[in-house]
Amino acid sequence: MSLRKNISLVIAVSLLIATILLIGCGGKSMQSPPPLNFFGITDHEKLNDITLTIYAMDPFLTGRVPMSVERLMTGMWVDTIVVSGHHLIKHIDSLNRLYEAARVSVNLDELDVLPRINARMYYIFETSSGEKLLDVAMWSGFDYSVYVNGTWVEWSDIFYDAVQPFLREYMQIVFEAMLGRRPTHDIWAFLENNVGNRESTVYIFD
Repeated sequence: MSLRKNISLVIAVSLLIATILLIGCGGKSMQSPPPLNFFGITDHEKLNDITLTIYAMDPFLTGRVPMSVERLMTGMWVDTIVVSGHHLIKHIDSLNRLYEAARVSVNLDELDVLPRINARMYYIFETSSGEKLLDVAMWSGFDYSVYVNGTWVEWSDIFYDAVQPFLREYMQIVFEAMLGRRPTHDIWAFLENNVGNRESTVYIFD
């Protein structure tokens, strides 16, 4: 009887531990997403109503005059990426950080030369009704300040990091080389093994 009781006790303890582990794992998977504060949107479900559109051009392709947003959007060698709102739910932290960074404006009175857009990337968050929540043009012609909702704003890594997951590999390499995050020879190494990847593309995250 003693042996049977010991076996029964071991089985009971094992079942209890398994139950606790299952409950613990289930609790983690059911955790609610972090709070959202993105230009008046605090309800996570409303992210489904947002579309993010990105226009990105190799920043090492230069021209004779600064690139306006309009020229970037209609130009050659420009990637166009459209991201449906439900893909943004995984990036709430980035959205919150974008909202905070967009509020740190540049003091133009302290500048000797006023900034001018030389766009290599432009992106816009819009609702299904066409309301603009946020648009970002990067960068100015002489520093890394960015033009956000009609105002010059101090550079923050989040302006790139927020959209990096949606860029194709080549665009990630060239922008990160420009930002000093990786050596420029990574660009040529990539192109040697991926002929044709410098060409523009349209990609939709639906």
